[in-house]
Amino acid sequence: MYKKGIISSKEIQALVRTMMKWSRGIAIAALCFLLVGSWSMIAQPSDAASGSITIDPGQTKYISFGTVNSGDVLLWDLTINTWSTVFTYWLEKPSGVHLTINSLYSGMVVDLAGEWKIGFSIDPSGYWSATVYYEIYAFRPTLVIVYPQEMEFINDASIIVSGTVDRFANNVSVSLDNVHYDAADLYMGSWNKNILLGDDGAYTIYAMAELRWGDFKLMYSDSVTIMLDTTPPELGVITPANNSYVAGSADLSWQCSDEWGIASREVKVDLLNWITVEGDEYRCSLSDGYHTLRVRVTDLAGNSAIASIIITSDTTRPSVAITSPIYNATIREDAVKVTWTGSDALSGIDHYEIRITGGNWINVGLNTSYIFTGLIDGGYYVIVKAIDRSGNSAESGLRFEVCTNIWSTNGPYGGIPLFILIATVLGAAVISVLLYRRKRAHRQNPPQGPN
Repeated sequence: MYKKGIISSKEIQALVRTMMKWSRGIAIAALCFLLVGSWSMIAQPSDAASGSITIDPGQTKYISFGTVNSGDVLLWDLTINTWSTVFTYWLEKPSGVHLTINSLYSGMVVDLAGEWKIGFSIDPSGYWSATVYYEIYAFRPTLVIVYPQEMEFINDASIIVSGTVDRFANNVSVSLDNVHYDAADLYMGSWNKNILLGDDGAYTIYAMAELRWGDFKLMYSDSVTIMLDTTPPELGVITPANNSYVAGSADLSWQCSDEWGIASREVKVDLLNWITVEGDEYRCSLSDGYHTLRVRVTDLAGNSAIASIIITSDTTRPSVAITSPIYNATIREDAVKVTWTGSDALSGIDHYEIRITGGNWINVGLNTSYIFTGLIDGGYYVIVKAIDRSGNSAESGLRFEVCTNIWSTNGPYGGIPLFILIATVLGAAVISVLLYRRKRAHRQNPPQGPN
């Protein structure tokens, strides 16, 4: 029974018990008075029985706790109204053994499974009947720490330990490492207690419930071992390097560690949602532009560490063009200077490479010219390659000819020596012919002497 207001069930039980001791009639009248006022009745719990029985002389009657298990608790509260001097009562085990009841308001922990009963008897020689008002309970005492759980990792030294307990417990107290117990807040079968832990490490939390029912007292407990870890994991990004450049994708990798272990790994690209990943690497697909990549690792206690890098993604090839020599140019010496221009809009040029027919690629850094020497006469093809910081590349090439032969019209003197030689030879030939003809004519027409 509960009044509309604040009143405990124990106070109601004490009131009813007192009224029953006055007499059955007074008790009933008092209860009726309360019901007429601002009181309401609730049903008895399923593990409870209450009522009254009348035993006449020569009769034996029982009230049963029902079938119970070893370790269960029996509670009873009896009020006996009789003038008989030959009235007896006892507690009867499932084996039939009788146990003496030393107190009408008490309890016990049973050691045998089966049906337990309280027996009442009046010897036939008795004159007076007896009326017994009773309230009995049979239940398993339970105390459970609900939070934190066994071997749970927590990251806050200040925690609220909470749990449940059967409704018969009068109080619950909590201790850290079984050192000192402090009372918990108990309400309607639930309890909680704020405790403060120390340094990181393992702790055992004990909860103790106390049941008092008349002269019967029972203590029962529960405990959990937990791990306090307030230190976040160690985390560092391995690749790519901060402020580096990639071409469309980045193979993000990292290294992490924690004394008690890593529970989860997550990756975040720019403002997108966190993605849970397995292992310590993840390939990110990226559009052209600047991006922020983040890694978050969380340990078993919920501590997190975040590492981030900024990178540039560039999938556009640079531009490059050879400006000298011109296509199909003739070089009239054994050296040629190749010059070019190049650019890249996003990541910038990292370096240039150049090669000529029959040669290997030569890294010239950011220089935009290169001189090839010791060339022999013939045709050549030169290629300049521009590589940007993301690894994209573009090429420009052209053909030219080297001619150092002085007799060649493509030579360094444009064929003039050859023309001179030819002219000289022809002149000499003409002169030789003229001289020959003159000499021949002289032979044929010798000169005449004076007459």
